[in-house]
Amino acid sequence: MTIYGDVWRKVHGTITGKPDNFSWLLENKLAGSAIPTSIDEVQWAIDQGVKSIITIREEPLDDSWTKDVKYHHVPVSYTPLRAHETRHELVCRL
Repeated sequence: MTIYGDVWRKVHGTITGKPDNFSWLLENKLAGSAIPTSIDEVQWAIDQGVKSIITIREEPLDDSWTKDVKYHHVPVSYTPLRAHETRHELVCRL
């Protein structure tokens, strides 16, 4: 994630009270959004009918944010591309 993306998500969440880019992919079954940046955004998602949240990122959401929803975190580490390296080469290197 970039600092600009983090700032945008925080500003968006503060203004709207919901996670950036939230939408139902399958109505009331499967939704997607940017990472929630506050407990209010998590609560908003729960109020929309979200029953479970899965994050795939470096750090999990704060435990206090997810106490009212099923939560699963898949940790990943950031591995930058080397100079002139393609994403395919990075995946092969890992």
